[in-house]
Amino acid sequence: VLSLDLVVRWVYLIVKMEQTWMLVVLFRIACIDTTIRNACQHVPLNEVDGKIGRKLRFFQDMLVNSLSGRQHFEKVYPTTCLVDWSMLNGAVLPAIHSFGGWHCFFLTRQLQDFTKLQDAARRNPELCVVPPQLTIGGFTHWSIMAFLPHIYSTGSHFFESAFASRPETEERREAQPEVGVLPQASRSLLPVHLYVMTRPVASGEWRHFAEWPPPSIPCCYLLVSEGRLLQSDCESLPHVPRTLGRRHSAGGGSWYDGGPVPSQHQGSTYVEYIYRPDNPTPSFGGATFHPFRCGSVRNNHLEARSDVLCFTTEPLTCELTIIGVVSASLFVSSSARSADFFVRLCDVLPGGASFNICDGICRVQLADAPGSVACVEVELSPIAYRFKPAHRIRLQLSSGAHPRFMRNMGTGEPFDKATFMCPALQRVYFSETYVSRLVLPIVESS
Repeated sequence: VLSLDLVVRWVYLIVKMEQTWMLVVLFRIACIDTTIRNACQHVPLNEVDGKIGRKLRFFQDMLVNSLSGRQHFEKVYPTTCLVDWSMLNGAVLPAIHSFGGWHCFFLTRQLQDFTKLQDAARRNPELCVVPPQLTIGGFTHWSIMAFLPHIYSTGSHFFESAFASRPETEERREAQPEVGVLPQASRSLLPVHLYVMTRPVASGEWRHFAEWPPPSIPCCYLLVSEGRLLQSDCESLPHVPRTLGRRHSAGGGSWYDGGPVPSQHQGSTYVEYIYRPDNPTPSFGGATFHPFRCGSVRNNHLEARSDVLCFTTEPLTCELTIIGVVSASLFVSSSARSADFFVRLCDVLPGGASFNICDGICRVQLADAPGSVACVEVELSPIAYRFKPAHRIRLQLSSGAHPRFMRNMGTGEPFDKATFMCPALQRVYFSETYVSRLVLPIVESS
């Protein structure tokens, strides 16, 4: 699903930099939002760049080629691809230290690239002088000043290792354990440094691991009636059927074309809501390009809308730490030919305040059989977070996060030319047949 706000702000940046100073443009992006807001509301999408200033070839190419799939788009713009480390052909792997933030829109692809580099270093240890390093903090894309002390502290040791002699590097590698956390004196041996966020914000902590993602145990929470989340044993749950068709990347999730899940849903328990493209569900916080409306924010106002569903656990009795990729398997149906499903994980404080942790969105095409039940898997953005006792885990579900993500018109038309908006009745099912679930990567609980 197209990250509309990010693309529009980037187009605005490109157009206005030709007319004035960079600092003036950045100030306008942060404070003067009228042009950007109007552009995000405009349809059809292929006229948005003209509303900002002028037609841009890269924007039009992006719209046209993305309709043919990501592979075609990446052939046209290869710099957007993940790095192919196999092209080194026996050369020494470069010394790389990758920095990022949990609320940065580059994070998902950045971690995919780091994982490929990590695997290449394991397959060819003789070519790896220094193990690839990773540092992920509780930052947004704009909080660059927060990076500086961590870049200095972790980067200084990294460069010492990179320029040290080969025998010293091998000794350090042999001393490095496979998993877990070491005492303070040995933490520098571990290449992965992750900031585990929590509430209140100041009580977060840095953790150090040997790899990304660190070993974890999947923990399932079932969606049940009355907006509840119930913990369950993942191994005892029935296998999640797949919709027939290919699996597509969809901006943090996946969608399936082809036929629906071949089973009836009479008698199943479900909850429903109406999604209106002319009044799309708004976006609050998250990994956005807006300097002041990003990161973890309070979501209670959003959760009060009639087109947003919430499923919440009982207050936790112990501390729970998750590190890795959160996912959700949902059984859904829609009266429209095309529908989006936006899933967000939140931490609910004892006082009732709800703060977003991570999220993901997917698009499902039901052109052949609108109204039939389909299984949708949504992969949320990577995260490291600690839930404290008396806090509650909440899964938030809707059909949009506009303007952060492009709204779904519901007609199934090409998204760059669609102008007609079709309201949709969306349903989420939970029963013995349709076991909708949330899966958390548990690192530890006390």
